[in-house]
Amino acid sequence: ARTYLEMGLTEEAIGPLETAAKTTRFRFEAASLLGRIFQGRGDTARAIEWLERAAEAPAPSEEDSRGLLYDLGTMVEESGDTARALAVFLELQSEAGDYRDVAERVERLARVEAGG
Repeated sequence: ARTYLEMGLTEEAIGPLETAAKTTRFRFEAASLLGRIFQGRGDTARAIEWLERAAEAPAPSEEDSRGLLYDLGTMVEESGDTARALAVFLELQSEAGDYRDVAERVERLARVEAGG
């Protein structure tokens, strides 16, 4: 899959990435890459699905985990699901404290969910 991606053959990389995502060892990386591929294609639903799968797997580092959750929350918010986005950002805030603009996003999304 990496070779295909390095060659710019994104379509050819999807199958091997899906296979790799079935293994514990490669799930985070493969699912993250699939999420980014589908995001780039404008297929938000599939992008979110793959990023959620990646979020369930052990990340190589805390920063990788935080970045993925942030991107997932952003994408979910952009899809219009503010309640789900709030849940993702609350999870990120509980794990990472004052990460990027998460506190502001939580506050804004909480207001939206409260109707104001």
